[in-house]
Amino acid sequence: MAYTTTLTGSFGFEPPLSPEQREGIGEYIKGFTPTGDNPWIISDDGSAMECESPLNWNGNYLEWLECIVVLVNYFDVTMTGRATFQGEDAFDVGTLEVLDGKLHVTMPDRPFNTSLEGNAELEEAILADPSDVTRRRIYVDWLADHAHPSAIIAQLMQADRESMAQRFIVRHLNEWFGPRSLEAVKQDLASFHWDHGFVDSAHLVADGSRDQFRALLHEVASSPLSRLAHSLYIEFKSESALESGVKALSEVTLPRVRSVVLYSGSVHAGSRVDLSGVWPGLPNLEYFELRGDNFRVGEGSFPHVLQFTIPGRWDPADFVEVLNGDWPALVELNVSVPQIEPELLGRLFASRSMPKLNTLTLGNTRDTHLWVEALAKSPLLNTVQSLSLPGGTLNDSGVEILLEHRASFSRLWSFSLSANRISPMGVKALEDAGLHVNVYGQLPG
Repeated sequence: MAYTTTLTGSFGFEPPLSPEQREGIGEYIKGFTPTGDNPWIISDDGSAMECESPLNWNGNYLEWLECIVVLVNYFDVTMTGRATFQGEDAFDVGTLEVLDGKLHVTMPDRPFNTSLEGNAELEEAILADPSDVTRRRIYVDWLADHAHPSAIIAQLMQADRESMAQRFIVRHLNEWFGPRSLEAVKQDLASFHWDHGFVDSAHLVADGSRDQFRALLHEVASSPLSRLAHSLYIEFKSESALESGVKALSEVTLPRVRSVVLYSGSVHAGSRVDLSGVWPGLPNLEYFELRGDNFRVGEGSFPHVLQFTIPGRWDPADFVEVLNGDWPALVELNVSVPQIEPELLGRLFASRSMPKLNTLTLGNTRDTHLWVEALAKSPLLNTVQSLSLPGGTLNDSGVEILLEHRASFSRLWSFSLSANRISPMGVKALEDAGLHVNVYGQLPG
């Protein structure tokens, strides 16, 4: 989008730009101005550049200026100079300086409300329907009327000035969140996704220090600017980080978090932690995914969970704990169960603790032909509409059992047996029976 800013100042080049370099920079600048003109005057000898104002830019002008500095560095030319800028918005004002081959931006302190108090009524309305953009825009207008910093963040991002918004955020992280959050962002141990001026989701990394990670969690959980956050992704970097990080997570309460993903891909598979202590702090959890072989679900109450995913190997002990649980709202269950005995799967199929289950994925199962009949007779198929058994061992004998109970499976609107052990004859038998099944990628029996 077009954006007008008044930029006043000058920059020098040492050694001077050659005619070819002058022409290259001029053409580059034309590419990001709506009129296709070069608004800057480069001296005939290539030693200086004067800025005319106002300038009309496409997109984020600070990012384009950074690109120009990079281009000049590529020419092995030293660019120095200083300019002031004033954008369309009152808070978009400051100084640009090119020094040591980098663009430095200085923005003065902004007069905003440091109390960071919000509007509880509007926030509850947003949380009731997070996808309603109109409610968020109404809230941004309210925040702007009350000089709230979230309004500045939201307006910058809505105006397609992401890098300026990020500078503004980082500058005030210590004030809005705390010292650990600021250090974590600088060390790439934390990142935040912002929506309409508030943190929408957070990606946090546990790197081994329990105290530091606990401090980070507490800062993020208690910051007024993260009160609308509903999604949390936590990555554990080591065995010690896994143990201390889960313990730290069990010490905070996150009542508004709806979605949690825990990832331990870089941790040795022999280490396992029990998550029982985590669930009480997530009373309104609706979605959770465990990525890695290091987690035990443990005991917990999951009255609101709609979707549960474990793409890695699922330990039999975890399976039993889940079977013993109560899942009144669960709609989707996606698990990989290569180590689960048919008897335990039979308990799942006989379970009535998942009355709303709609989508069921059991990946990498073994002895599939031994339990397919129990599945066919399962009360789960009264509600399940999408069934997927990828990477299993279903062979032609299992197909025969399946066809005997075709009525149970014909009600499905989606049925997948991809990457099993079904022969071409078995595939044809399924087709002749009129079952619409995905049988892509069958493996040798």
